[in-house]
Amino acid sequence: MNRFALLFCLLFAHVCFGSQTVCLVIDGALDSPPRHAVDRLIEALKQRGYNLEQDAGIDTSARMNLVIGVAGRSQTLDQLMARHNLEIPSAAESLRVARLADESTVLITGRDPRGLAYAVYEVAESIRLASADDPLDSIRQVSESPHLRTRSVTTQIFNEDVERSWYESEDYWRWYFEMMARNRFNNYSLTFGHNTNYMIPPYAWLFEVPEYPEVQVEGVSETRRAENLHRLQRISAIAREYGVDFTIGLWTQLPVVKVRVGLDFGPSPVRGLPEGMAGGDYCAKGLRRLLQLCPDITGVQLRMNLESGIPHNQQEAYYKAQFDAITTCGRPVRLDLRYKSLSQRTIDLAKAAGLDVTVSTKYWCEHMGLPYHPACEDPAYAASRYGYGSMLHYPRNYRVTYRLWTVGTSRLLLWGDPNYAARFAESCRLGGGEGFEIFAPLTNKGYGNEPGAWNIFTDESLVSTQWEYQRYWPYFLSFGRWGYNPKTPDAVWRRQMVEHFGKAGRMMDRAYRQASQILPLITATTQFSAGNWRFWPEMIPCMHLDAYRAIQPSDYAQFYAIAPFSSRQHWRGEGWAAKHSAFVEDVLAGNLNSKTTPIQVSRMLDDLANQTLAALDAAASSGVDLDTPEFRATALDLRVLAHLARYHAEKKHAAVHLEFFRLTNDKARLPLVYQHIRRALAQWEQIVQLTDGKYNRKMVLGFSPAHNSDFPDRLHDHTGTWKDRLPQVRADVAFAADLMRKNAMDPDADYESVVPSIKRYPGETPPKSCPVITHEPVLEAAPGRDLELSVKVTSEHPLRDVSVYFRPMDQTRAWKRIAMTRTEDGAYAVVIPGSNIDPRFNFLYYLEAREAHGGTFWPDWQQQTPYIIVKVQ
Repeated sequence: MNRFALLFCLLFAHVCFGSQTVCLVIDGALDSPPRHAVDRLIEALKQRGYNLEQDAGIDTSARMNLVIGVAGRSQTLDQLMARHNLEIPSAAESLRVARLADESTVLITGRDPRGLAYAVYEVAESIRLASADDPLDSIRQVSESPHLRTRSVTTQIFNEDVERSWYESEDYWRWYFEMMARNRFNNYSLTFGHNTNYMIPPYAWLFEVPEYPEVQVEGVSETRRAENLHRLQRISAIAREYGVDFTIGLWTQLPVVKVRVGLDFGPSPVRGLPEGMAGGDYCAKGLRRLLQLCPDITGVQLRMNLESGIPHNQQEAYYKAQFDAITTCGRPVRLDLRYKSLSQRTIDLAKAAGLDVTVSTKYWCEHMGLPYHPACEDPAYAASRYGYGSMLHYPRNYRVTYRLWTVGTSRLLLWGDPNYAARFAESCRLGGGEGFEIFAPLTNKGYGNEPGAWNIFTDESLVSTQWEYQRYWPYFLSFGRWGYNPKTPDAVWRRQMVEHFGKAGRMMDRAYRQASQILPLITATTQFSAGNWRFWPEMIPCMHLDAYRAIQPSDYAQFYAIAPFSSRQHWRGEGWAAKHSAFVEDVLAGNLNSKTTPIQVSRMLDDLANQTLAALDAAASSGVDLDTPEFRATALDLRVLAHLARYHAEKKHAAVHLEFFRLTNDKARLPLVYQHIRRALAQWEQIVQLTDGKYNRKMVLGFSPAHNSDFPDRLHDHTGTWKDRLPQVRADVAFAADLMRKNAMDPDADYESVVPSIKRYPGETPPKSCPVITHEPVLEAAPGRDLELSVKVTSEHPLRDVSVYFRPMDQTRAWKRIAMTRTEDGAYAVVIPGSNIDPRFNFLYYLEAREAHGGTFWPDWQQQTPYIIVKVQ
């Protein structure tokens, strides 16, 4: 071979192979979180066939140079940023990925190690999941800052045997905290004592408190204590490795046998524990020792109401000792106090101790409602129990975060919807809010600590993951990435759908988004209990039909109830205090307002069900091989959700006709009651057919007679499966048939000819058009100064009135309403007196335009938060 041929071969080899070389330029030492992310980046590059060079500086002949470092700590990166006039946002956890003009150099940086880790994970995922011929082309330029300071997930401990497979596995925790970091959660709360005496107080299970050597746990040896402590130390240490703060949740302080009549936490195996304030001293010394022995615990979360085991009149004295224990542990530790029953004096004591205090409150009772704070809370629970009450006043000496009790609604079935997560994250800024916490899927699993491990699936052909939590990846992806940045591109979601479902990913994307809207809508309109220990729409039929019609919406301002609330023979929920007119009575009175009606909700549920099933059918018939455990299990869950939607759509229709019969005595309504409730039964039977033999008949996911209990007359058994509820659903059909017989009607007769003769009322059929409101929001106001509003309304029908509703951002206050006045130019105007604008609170308002048979609220809850937030200067 002559020298020219040799030179050509070397040049050819350089072009072919050099072009596949990627240089990783890491200038400066990396902390643990970005090191883990870099490992994933290296893995992704190797999987896609690239050759790697590391720590050799920038190579101009390489296909690409990836320059990685923390801003201000990497000389090479900082010089390149300055040379190209690039900046990174100043907020903590911000990130920047920038391609330089030559397209062969990408700068990957973060404001801090956590932000850098997020950036590197994003680049790694882009490369790993790229569909392009050259995966490096998929790296997008991005500059992001966290929308919220805190983005947290909580897991609760209930059952030693059920939890052992993952709780005792370091592999699990490495997967879990890497998943959290990749999805940009920055806090994890491990909670002890949620309505259980298991592991309460945790110190007794972990170590001896020297001042109280007599405190022991039956059956727990010193060796086992040491193992328990070591495990907690390792879990919190692994969290820190991945850049996740670790918070210990201590919801019950001292073992509680009975909080009140009917609520039993079960027996406690702790012996020798002093009572009263002496028990508080034990807990304070135990908490200090726990924080000293587990240096990677960075936060403490405390429940403050009676269920903590501490009477309200002892709250300040008891918790002052706990605050002192935290401040003397030897390092700064964050403090999260739950708002329910929390006194301002207790907050002041924590601040006086030098603690960084966050007050966290419930977002939508103990459930997953719609992605906005309810416009109206029931007066019985508005003060501090199930919302933000009056805590958003200014000035205040604490941070605010919101806890979305997803456990009350979405406990078992799959869920994932970036649109919901984005709106939710935006709403968590309400009143200066700084973050959120969601519950891990399968919360309450194994409640009662009954011995024996079990999985949710008995059909092993549906199992595709090592740990059950892994199947819920869309849940974590949605809340994590869109919680960090509500404007995250949909491509981040779609690429995961393609990874899991291939060419059917587009259809599965649609199925997920539609199905995931079902339970929040059911919750917002059919929430018979604010507590998650009763209301669980995934599994329970939501009470007898006669009680179902009296179930109130959980946002009175936006939704109609079918009938006014009154406790009935079959009522097994909490009582409600608010008195609001209901749909059927307003229809009969010719006084419909603009609330979303039960008929409209039924149509929405039907539409969501139809779109979900159509997308699943399209995926199944797409020609793509979807005979995989994950697809079968996913399709199963989403189909269950679709049939739950149809069940409630039919039951709402039945309840509406039942209420018309009650108020008008029109017997012709009864065949429609019977027809719709039979259709509801058919949907429940379809769920049973889908799930029988697949889900574990012995599931325990909350209270039951065998696993402690709620009020006996209100107990909803949270064990078993849909098949166990069939008798309840069939009882509705029997009730409707019996009602017909009592009114001299044969349930088996043909009543089709009677139906057209039923007297129909405006509102039973939703109007084809509604008024359209045009308004430029007023976003600032001054205390004591009148607030002027002007709107334009277009309507195909004569308007009855145009109004404004308003109140301070204080849920303990009722909304006020003022009718607007028509002006010469055809607009409508109103002046809200300045006396209504409280300097301590921001201000809320929304608008209504009514015609004869309904109307329009503005803003529309389906599109945005259904009220305007006015900043009060």
